[in-house]
Amino acid sequence: MRMQLASIRPALRRPRHVLSVRGRLLLLGGLMVLTTIGIGLFSIWSASLLTERTKDANHELQQEAIPLVVLASQVANATALIGEYALSPFGGDAALQRLDLQVAEIDAEIEALHHDPAKGDSFREEEADLSLAIGYWQTGVSRFRQVQDEIIGITDPRLMVIFGDLAASADAFLRGHEISILEAQEEIALVESTREHHVVYTFAVAGFTSLFLLAALFALQRSIVRPVNRVRHAAARVASGDFSEPLLESGPRELAELAASFNHMTQEVRRREADLLHNALHDRLTGLGNRAMLEKRLEIGIAYSGRYGGVVSLLLIDLDNFKHINDSYGHNAGDTLLVTVAERLGDSVDEVGEVIRLGGDEFAVVLDASSLAAEAIGERIRLALSEPVQVEERAITVTASIGVTTSYGEQAAEDLLRQADLAMYAAKAAGRDLVRCFTHEMHEAATDRMQVEADLCRAIADGSLDVHYQAVTDLASRATTGVEALVRWTHPIAGPIPPSRFIPLAEEAGLIDQLDAYVLRTALRDACTWLDAGAPDTFTLSVNASGHELQDEGFPAAVLAALTASGFPAGQLVVEITETALVEHTGRVRENLQALRSAGVRIALDDFGTGYTSLEYLNDFPADVIKIDRAFVTDLRADAGQRTIVRSIASLAHDFGAYVIAEGVEREDDAPMLIALGCRLAQGFAFHRPAPDADIHQMVISGRTARLTELPTRDLRRAS
Repeated sequence: MRMQLASIRPALRRPRHVLSVRGRLLLLGGLMVLTTIGIGLFSIWSASLLTERTKDANHELQQEAIPLVVLASQVANATALIGEYALSPFGGDAALQRLDLQVAEIDAEIEALHHDPAKGDSFREEEADLSLAIGYWQTGVSRFRQVQDEIIGITDPRLMVIFGDLAASADAFLRGHEISILEAQEEIALVESTREHHVVYTFAVAGFTSLFLLAALFALQRSIVRPVNRVRHAAARVASGDFSEPLLESGPRELAELAASFNHMTQEVRRREADLLHNALHDRLTGLGNRAMLEKRLEIGIAYSGRYGGVVSLLLIDLDNFKHINDSYGHNAGDTLLVTVAERLGDSVDEVGEVIRLGGDEFAVVLDASSLAAEAIGERIRLALSEPVQVEERAITVTASIGVTTSYGEQAAEDLLRQADLAMYAAKAAGRDLVRCFTHEMHEAATDRMQVEADLCRAIADGSLDVHYQAVTDLASRATTGVEALVRWTHPIAGPIPPSRFIPLAEEAGLIDQLDAYVLRTALRDACTWLDAGAPDTFTLSVNASGHELQDEGFPAAVLAALTASGFPAGQLVVEITETALVEHTGRVRENLQALRSAGVRIALDDFGTGYTSLEYLNDFPADVIKIDRAFVTDLRADAGQRTIVRSIASLAHDFGAYVIAEGVEREDDAPMLIALGCRLAQGFAFHRPAPDADIHQMVISGRTARLTELPTRDLRRAS
């Protein structure tokens, strides 16, 4: 950033004689102030000149005229003072004071004319003219007193009437004598002429000032507004994404700096926009393109192949068991592995395709190649990824399931992604670490799967699933000591659908919790009828719980609420869990199982021996029942290893205070051997097949149930 600013500084240097915008504004303001001062001084000078000329004229009249002429002169002087009062905004109060003195002096002289014969001798013969003169004088003064505070200037019409009265008064004083009233009128005319000249000069100066200001504003517009408009238009271009035309860095210093700063800002915006675009289309961890890039790349490739007859292939790559690697070695190791996988993908594809990271452990490769070539590249990728990766001094081996599909321009990008995804899941279903090409059968299977999923959701909602029960048999008495609830589904069109198909589908679709809740409610309702029909108080009902339910903190409360609603005893309910759920989710699972067992519910560990359960888990988790997987009881008579495993599991279970149930027993003659190995209870077709509620109810009525006695009981205090 500093280097960029340093590169801009030379462009900001300007010659010193170029006046800045601030300097121009200061100069313009100074000229305006000087012009205003000049106009004010001119007005004061012209008003002073008017006053002095009037005073000189009146002095000459007073020196030369007889007393009445002096009166006429004084009236003219009063008229001039009224004119000065109207003209002078600065000296109005002084003129008014002098006018008051003059009026008082005139009134005194008039009063003397009536009482002093010496002063009135020259006018006694003209008594009528004296009365007329006094009348005009008094009328003029009276009118001025009425409007003196309202006079708006020398041109006020009321002032002209007052001047007329005063002029008539002076004329009457002078009538019949050698000094003509014309001299006084000449003085008034002088006042008028001077005032007109003053107005003309004032307007001339004001006009010149206005023209000067207009010219200055025009120059200011050219030097400031135009460059600012250029910046505004440039900003509009940048906002629309056009960075091609930089601003010209010229003119006053501030505007040049503004242009340079704007150009720098534009460069930064352009760089950051490029960074944002790159980040929007690329994965930060590996630097590969992301899903948005994949969509754009597919759209371009499909459009090109459709127009010019080319072909585009897509490979979807999903790492097998990556979550286990992430959980075992940590996220840093997982990130290192992903970066290495990205590098190997790039090396395998080379320049014939583009590698994309979709997110997590999923990658994609877009190729301009046929289906056979894409499959070969997929196999090359699979082999490259199978090589061990050195992560934090550990050699980690990872495999990948790869789905391949090809478009000849007839599919949309979304369809191509869906096809590759189906092929990739087909590779996982076939055993993983495989490459599979998309076929239309996969699409049909996926469509059927979606339909089955929708039908299953509807079946759970309307209660059209069936709950069957497989008996738990006491091998010594052959009586039934309990049952396990098993869900069955008869599709209205497809017929019976095996649990091995719809239960995994329910887990993937997020329907397993609803399915298990439905089975629990139905089984508890049926079991209550069996108790009412005479089933013993040790008769147990087993229900299966999914790993997802065991992680839900509300699972124990839901089970206990169902027990309360049905009235079935908690001590006769057995919740079966798998070893996988036990191992993968120890924290929350332990808390939920402890909560259930504290309420009296028993816990069974299903399919024991096929997972990863250790003695530590058996010690920590409250298992009351251990169910031996069918894989260890299929050939007890011939396989000594199976007998050893069954004996060991039974002994281990008894030591932990649990009892054992052998699953999948299909030969009745295996019963004595199971008893001898320590396994007294069993489930299997050799004794009972899963049956509906009515069959179990009939079994209870016929007395073929028995109490569960002489079995080990786990110490509740030790388990908790």
